[in-house]
Amino acid sequence: MNTFQLECFLAVAEYLNFTKASERIQLTQPAISNQIKNLESELGVKLFLRTSRDVQLTKAGTQLIEEAKNILGSFNNIKRRIKETDDERTISLGIGCHNQIEVDLTAILLKELLKSIPKVQASIKFMPFKHMANLLDDESLQVMFGYKDTLKNSIQGEYIHLVSCPLVCICNEEHEFAEKKILDQTELTGKTILCEPHSIPQPIFKYQSELALSKEMADVTIGAGVESSFALAKAGFGFLLFPDNGFVREPDLKYIPVRGLSPISFGLYYKNLKDNHVLKSFIEIAKKSFNEQG
Repeated sequence: MNTFQLECFLAVAEYLNFTKASERIQLTQPAISNQIKNLESELGVKLFLRTSRDVQLTKAGTQLIEEAKNILGSFNNIKRRIKETDDERTISLGIGCHNQIEVDLTAILLKELLKSIPKVQASIKFMPFKHMANLLDDESLQVMFGYKDTLKNSIQGEYIHLVSCPLVCICNEEHEFAEKKILDQTELTGKTILCEPHSIPQPIFKYQSELALSKEMADVTIGAGVESSFALAKAGFGFLLFPDNGFVREPDLKYIPVRGLSPISFGLYYKNLKDNHVLKSFIEIAKKSFNEQG
């Protein structure tokens, strides 16, 4: 006896008509009849009295109705509980961020993810690039933000491009550059801010350090990290050269494009997409969000 035989039995018992039961189960009438015949054979009793005009339940058939419903109910409940347990194993998502810009971006994307996967359990790790790569490599994290090629020698993973970030001049509203629509590299004079190398990827530090080396040391202020550097720019210690993803911006700062500087690809690193529907959804939401922004 199996659950499909019981489903066929209950359909015939409900309609007392093999044709209607076959339509309900979406099976041919001979196939339904065969399932009932096998069930009767296994139980050793007749479940229906069939004539050329109608179908009637036997006493054994009437007694089986409640038992069949209980068996199918228990079986479906077990399936549901197993599915919920399986879902609980796959709805956790660890996301790596290196600065507050990425944390703010993560909040926007997770808000959208919650709409489609309400039970998702998200965690956000906030640390420098090199340490984050180790967590991604051993799959303690499922995904992390980063710039292309930043980690190519550090992890065995995949990279998905989200947006090409132009390097822009970031300054406060009182800075002499604040009203500029665009700047040439030769105009990047005056005090500048340099992020410490451990806090930013190498391609960004390369641009910042080349600019800093062209100035007097008195005109260079060093920020301990991205957040510190942005705070220094807000306070008026100079301007900061940094990639602009166009999605998350500080409202009190100006973002001015600079001619002649190559954009940097910003995206997501991940290790494994297999059987991880939550990570797939997060990546699709990120791609869609940046496409709409563009």
